[in-house]
Amino acid sequence: MEKTLELVTFMTVLVLSVAFHEMAHARLADRFGDGTPRAHGRMTFNPFAHVHPILTIALPAYMYWTTQSFLFMASTPVSPRNMRKPRLHGLLTALAGPVASLLLGLVALVAMVVFVAAVGGVRTGMDPGHFRVLKVLVLAVHLNVFGAFFNLVPIPPLDGGFLVEYLLPRSALRAWEGFRGFSWILFAVLVFSGILGDLLEPVMEKTYALAGFGISLGNWIAHG
Repeated sequence: MEKTLELVTFMTVLVLSVAFHEMAHARLADRFGDGTPRAHGRMTFNPFAHVHPILTIALPAYMYWTTQSFLFMASTPVSPRNMRKPRLHGLLTALAGPVASLLLGLVALVAMVVFVAAVGGVRTGMDPGHFRVLKVLVLAVHLNVFGAFFNLVPIPPLDGGFLVEYLLPRSALRAWEGFRGFSWILFAVLVFSGILGDLLEPVMEKTYALAGFGISLGNWIAHG
């Protein structure tokens, strides 16, 4: 029962976090004149309009249930050519998701500090309900801060791949288009070989350290 509750908590935080990330892409693209996200029904606060049934729900749920690890993805259809300034606005739209995730992670961190301080700090015998709330906030910090940096890996279909595309000189775009057609293969190799996990391990450690700092700060405020 406890494992099932953990999975439900994980998936709830994940779906809401991914939806916030994708909504940032959609809202900014729409503001820059691209009606593609609106045409695909992405201008809603309904989180399930923004997540992928396999890559955002089924795969993360399976990985978390079996190995306590996770891999999650989603995408928002945008067409930079429809934007008023395609290269600049495309670049800003690609950045919007990671920035939104980072901001949400920092909001969760502040909320965690305030919560820990308000309940008198983290301690042995802490109220089980308070402990569950703390776990949700730690998870929100971890998923969003880690997700922001994960999405900046410069390989399509991640946001970092689009950032590279918008920063390349026009003379290199044809070659990049050719690479992008096979980028899923490279991405899959990096994931399933464990190379990407090894590269991102320091980021994951830093996000846990950040959450630990938030708890320590809350404890200091509670007992200071």
